[in-house]
Amino acid sequence: MSKARGVFLVAGILSLTAVFPAHVGASTITFTASDLTDTTPGKDLWQYSYVVSDHVFAADTGFTIYFDYRFFEDLVAGPSPAGWDLLVAQPNPALPDDGFFDALASSNPASLSDPFLVSFVWSGTGAPASQRFEVYTLPVQGGIDIVEEGRTTSSVIPEPGTIFLLGVGVLGLVAAKRRRRR
Repeated sequence: MSKARGVFLVAGILSLTAVFPAHVGASTITFTASDLTDTTPGKDLWQYSYVVSDHVFAADTGFTIYFDYRFFEDLVAGPSPAGWDLLVAQPNPALPDDGFFDALASSNPASLSDPFLVSFVWSGTGAPASQRFEVYTLPVQGGIDIVEEGRTTSSVIPEPGTIFLLGVGVLGLVAAKRRRRR
C-alpha cells in the first residue's frame, strides 16, 4: 500500500468514526433547544425537547439530566409522557449546586414515543448546548446504581468539524479509488 493511499484510508476511517461513534448501542439523549417568547423582562426563556433512544427502561429505571447552576434557573417540566414520573430540582448558585430533570419509569417498559420537555431561563450566551446525563436503576436493596453516563447531543445540525471530517474522508476514498484505477 502506498503512503498516500494509507493517509487517505486513515482520513476516511477517522471521518466515519466522527459520524458513527464507537458507543453505538449506548443510550442516546438528543435535544432540540427552542427560544420561547420571554414572559418576564430580562429573563431569556427557552425549552429543551429531549428524545431518548437506544435503551429500554423497565420500571424503577430512569435518567437524570443536569442543569449547570451558572446558566440555568426556573426549571419547569412539561407534561409527563405515559409511564414516567418526573421530578425537577432547581439549580442553586448559593450552594453551588446544579439542578436536574429526572425521569423514572413507572411501567414496564416505559414509553419513549413522546418527547420530554423542560422549560427554563437561560443566562448564558448564545443558545444552550449539551448537558451531562446519567442512566440509573433502583436496586431492590435500595440506593441508586448508575449504569451509564453521557452527554446530550443536538438533533438539529452536525458541528462544522464533523462535516469537515466527513468531507475529508469522502475525498480520501474517491482519491484512493482513482489511484487504484490507474
